[in-house]
Amino acid sequence: MTQPDHKQEIIAVDVIKVPPDRFRTDFDNSKMQQLINSIKEIGLINPLVVDDQNNLVAGERRLRAIKSLGLLRVAVRRFCDLNEYEKRQVELEENLRREDLTWAEQLAAEKALHGLYKVTKKPISKGQRVRSWGAKDTAGELGVTAMQISKDLQAAEMLEAMPELAKERNKATAVRAYLRLREREILTELAKRRAIDPDIDDRWAILCGDAREQLDKLQDDSVDYIFADPPFGIDLDESQVTYNVPQRGIDAYDDKKADVLTMYAEVAPKLCRVLKHGCHMVFWFAIQYYAEVRKMLGDAGFSVDHIPAIWYKGRHTHSAQTMACLVNSYITGFYCSKGPRSDRIKMRKMHINVFHIGLETNPAIEHVAKMPVGLPLDFYNLVLNPGEVVLDPFAGSGAAMEAALIYGCRVIGIELNAANCELIRERMHRRADKEATTDRVDEILEQSNPNSKEAEDDSSSDVEAEPN
Repeated sequence: MTQPDHKQEIIAVDVIKVPPDRFRTDFDNSKMQQLINSIKEIGLINPLVVDDQNNLVAGERRLRAIKSLGLLRVAVRRFCDLNEYEKRQVELEENLRREDLTWAEQLAAEKALHGLYKVTKKPISKGQRVRSWGAKDTAGELGVTAMQISKDLQAAEMLEAMPELAKERNKATAVRAYLRLREREILTELAKRRAIDPDIDDRWAILCGDAREQLDKLQDDSVDYIFADPPFGIDLDESQVTYNVPQRGIDAYDDKKADVLTMYAEVAPKLCRVLKHGCHMVFWFAIQYYAEVRKMLGDAGFSVDHIPAIWYKGRHTHSAQTMACLVNSYITGFYCSKGPRSDRIKMRKMHINVFHIGLETNPAIEHVAKMPVGLPLDFYNLVLNPGEVVLDPFAGSGAAMEAALIYGCRVIGIELNAANCELIRERMHRRADKEATTDRVDEILEQSNPNSKEAEDDSSSDVEAEPN
């Protein structure tokens, strides 16, 4: 903020009054003792801040330390003519410059200061447009990124909803604890909604558990298509944490390279075992692990196309592990078959290896990684026939499972996260109430990909391809 006029002076300690509505109420004894020792050895470096009535505006820890040392006079900076908003603003800004705030105090201070800025700052003009104060502007005042302040404001709301999380040792552990609590709330709420067990639907099934174990329940050569979107083995940094939905990283597969590649190697032979001879699988993966994943799938018995399929999402979602000027806007997947393609399988269309499908935007789907239904539909539309069986061994949000029902196929999903399993059941029951919409697949795909019509001439052909 622009500092109002002030002057520095020496005043008596006992004339300073501490207002009852101070921001900080918790003072760590060990840190207080460190401050006392510092003032005793080298004196007070930063003066207290008071108003024209000697009300303390900022520096309560320093005042307490000075009183503990029995000092009678102290240096202050006196700000005159401050209104209540400005006093609060000075207090919060002074606190945020301190290094001894707990993570919870810092989040609360940032949220309170952001609220004050929105009230006291003038609207911002840009050309003919005028906008109100936003998180980006607060970030500029505090010298942090807009992403950080946005996440911190969300986390501050999380703390207000669950104050007990302030006991966690840091922000990251608090977020994980919050997500676990949210997950339990979701499970409880969904259980209430499903007080009466729904009728069994033989068109779909969700197996809740580890794919390495659940795949053993399936018979050899029992599925016609596998759509596999496993964890990628790339940790999301803190800026990519989503606070209001359960994440795959909670009670899910360890999402680190070594653990994930080991899991791939264990799952791949089982996927090959259950897939019918001559049928297909698409296996999504992080491009960094191209060589390892291709070899692993080949060793498991798959024929792997060395040119990966590419899902182009239209805009980037993650900025980690890229050059500063290049951000990811795509995901790669290997297209595989179990041996040569069967004579009974004929490609209805030839398709380029790029699938331009926009991101899922439906807010009703509560999942951190929401795949659009149009993507699996695009793959099913190449080779599948209604009534055949699809396997989704890492079901996530349930998009590939719902797409199978839309296409008129039967589908088996496997998902490790219990909360996700419940959300998938809800999603599938909603979809199962509708008729299979095989005749509307092209329309659905066009809705998912606004550029599909103009790209159709370049990407596909209506001529039938010869089988391998």
